[in-house]
Amino acid sequence: MDLVALLLTVIAIIVALYIFRRVLIFVALIILIGVIGYFVYQDKGGDINLDKPKKNVIRYTNKNVQNSNAYLTKFKDNFCGMLYDRDDSLKCYIIAEPIVNQIEKDYSAEELTKMNKQEFIKAVLKAAGEQKDTIIARLKEKNAIYLWGDFKEDLKSIQF
Repeated sequence: MDLVALLLTVIAIIVALYIFRRVLIFVALIILIGVIGYFVYQDKGGDINLDKPKKNVIRYTNKNVQNSNAYLTKFKDNFCGMLYDRDDSLKCYIIAEPIVNQIEKDYSAEELTKMNKQEFIKAVLKAAGEQKDTIIARLKEKNAIYLWGDFKEDLKSIQF
């Protein structure tokens, strides 16, 4: 009987490992699908936290300005296009959004359309200067003052 018991134990272990492997593969597949779904949802502008409103797009103060200038669109896309993490979101909502709103307030759609690259950069710097105190105060509240330096570096590297 000892040989039969040993044989049954070995068979039971093999069957258990086979079933465990199948279950493990199934669980891993479900987790993989969930992770891919999460990143696709985030890439498409979703917000996993459903308790707060979605904030993936700049709220425009003047609908006519929305696509009137390629430089403004590039600026918005660069800072608010893909929000991968907390820092990207803070750069968008605390830094870029007030600057865009200030530019839209200061310039008409026609003026924005006629701007060249240098004029637009001057407009961004002017708006950033006007909004700097508010931006820095909000960054301090979020313990993210380092993002102001990151923003200035990012601004230097934007290819308009």
